[in-house]
Amino acid sequence: MPVAYPILLDVSTLPIVIVGGGGVALRKAFKLLEAGATRITAVAPKFVDSFPASVHKIAAEFKPEHLVGARMVFAATDSQWVNDLVTREARKIGALVNRADAENGDFTVPAVLRQSSITAAVWSDSPALSAFVRDHIGENWNPHWTALAIAMQTFRPRILASNLTLAHRSALLRELASEAALKILAAEGTSGLERWFEIKMREMMTEK
Repeated sequence: MPVAYPILLDVSTLPIVIVGGGGVALRKAFKLLEAGATRITAVAPKFVDSFPASVHKIAAEFKPEHLVGARMVFAATDSQWVNDLVTREARKIGALVNRADAENGDFTVPAVLRQSSITAAVWSDSPALSAFVRDHIGENWNPHWTALAIAMQTFRPRILASNLTLAHRSALLRELASEAALKILAAEGTSGLERWFEIKMREMMTEK
C-alpha cells in the first residue's frame, strides 16, 4: 500500500455497511461498536451466532442497493467476486471502502490500543507485526499517561476558554504534556498536578 494519511474518524453517527457475516465481519462489527458506531448494517446470507444484536442484519445475498446511504463500507466476505462487486459499488456512491482480502480498498484498519482517552494505532505492511508492536506498547504502558490524559480533560477546556493569548495557551498545553507534569503526577498525585497547573496558569496570566 502507498504511504497513507492516518486519521481518527468519528463513526458515532456514520452510516456503515459490512458485507459479510462470518468471523472477519464479526471482528469489524465489534471494533466499530467499540469505537462508538451506532448505525451499522450487516448484509450476508447467514451470520455467525455471536454477531452483535445492536447491528442491523439483512439476511440476503449482497445487492448494490444495500449500500444506499452508506458512508463507509467493509467488504468482508470469503468471495473475491463479491468483495470486488462491493468495492466497485461503494466507490460509485462515494463511500470509503475497506477490503478484508486485499489492499486495494480506500483505507486499512491499524492495530489499536485504547487506554482511557488515549488511542494508539499501529500500521505496517504486516498485520502480525502491527499487532506485535501494539502489544509491546501495551505491555510497557505508563499508567501516569492515562492519569494525565484524564486530567487534561479538565485542564484543556479551562485553558482554551481562558483569556490567555494563543501563544500562552499553546505553551501551557505543552507544559502539561511533558515529563515535568508526569513527575509531578507520580510524586504528588492528581491534587499535586492540580496545584501545579494553577500556579502555571497564574504565571501565564501575569505574563500577558
